[in-house]
Amino acid sequence: MRLAVAALAPVAVFLTLAGCERNPPVMLGYAYARASPNVADVAQEALERLDGRGPPIRIARWPVGAGGLGLEIRGATLFAAMSNMAGVVGHAGSRETLLGAPVYNRAGIPNIVPTSTSRRLVEMGPWTFRLAPNDSVEGDALAAFAVDSLHARTATIFYFSDEYGVGLRDGVLAGLTRRGARVLDQVSVGLGACPPLAAQDDFAAVVGASLQRAMPEVVILAGRRVDGGCVMRIVDSANPAVPFLAGDGIEAGSRQLREIAGGALGRLHSVVFWRADPADSATQEFRERFRRTVGRDPDDTDAMIYDAFMLLGQAVREVGRDRAAIRHWLESLGRNRPPWHGLTGPVSFQEERRGVIHLIHSAAAVPRVP
Repeated sequence: MRLAVAALAPVAVFLTLAGCERNPPVMLGYAYARASPNVADVAQEALERLDGRGPPIRIARWPVGAGGLGLEIRGATLFAAMSNMAGVVGHAGSRETLLGAPVYNRAGIPNIVPTSTSRRLVEMGPWTFRLAPNDSVEGDALAAFAVDSLHARTATIFYFSDEYGVGLRDGVLAGLTRRGARVLDQVSVGLGACPPLAAQDDFAAVVGASLQRAMPEVVILAGRRVDGGCVMRIVDSANPAVPFLAGDGIEAGSRQLREIAGGALGRLHSVVFWRADPADSATQEFRERFRRTVGRDPDDTDAMIYDAFMLLGQAVREVGRDRAAIRHWLESLGRNRPPWHGLTGPVSFQEERRGVIHLIHSAAAVPRVP
């Protein structure tokens, strides 16, 4: 019982403030269980500059902490209970977002999803807005790079069997087939941890068996950083010349990935949704404020989250706190309003944002915190 009361406390405080203030703040939910300082602190500073040109805007932090998929629905429900909640940014991944999205659609709360790519998100309802291109588009970009840049004619796809991995696998498969390349194998991984995370290496038999059947000209990874690192290490031991391509789920700058993949990381190109433009003044200002507040360089996820907050802030500034009006404003971008321009480029929900897909070499990746 004490846990339930503690989890509800932030919501109760916000609802109490909303009833006492003459001009209560508009709340924007941050659906990520991240330690502060983080990008939400940078976004809050920027949103406060909008105060005085509309209702004050404040970011409500994730109210339930980390610890499993069950918390995604619980946290979304707590956000939805806040009468002054005007929009939510997040959740972190496709599976987490698919759990939270029905809650926001039932409550009529705009939910901007920064980096989740699942095609199933379009089925969630009219209150869900995806900033990243879907997994079919991302998979096609990986296929195009494999064929056009690496001149590969054969590939093996290793994928994690969740919504993200399966969707990305299907996009890659369709893209390679369309370009006349041959997929030698499609291998589901994620059966267990590999050294140094566990003594038993459950990946070795599955990955090794695939490589014995046929050695591809390129390996494509549709999974997470741990799984990707395990596959890369095993492939590298069999053929230290095979290049790797990966979706956005494998963060090339991750310290954990570097420790697991070892020297194989030097042959990795992976998708990011933003590259800092040194000639863009807004980008430089964001990077400087981020470094000052968080103490590191921002990565593409930070930029996408920041854009989501700024987009909701602009909507509140133009149409006020009414949720339906905010939703209609978002829907109008690229239709009867010009696209909104953020750090990651123009935003319109009328078509997929192919322009945010960048394939970078691991050497150019921004280091990630653990």
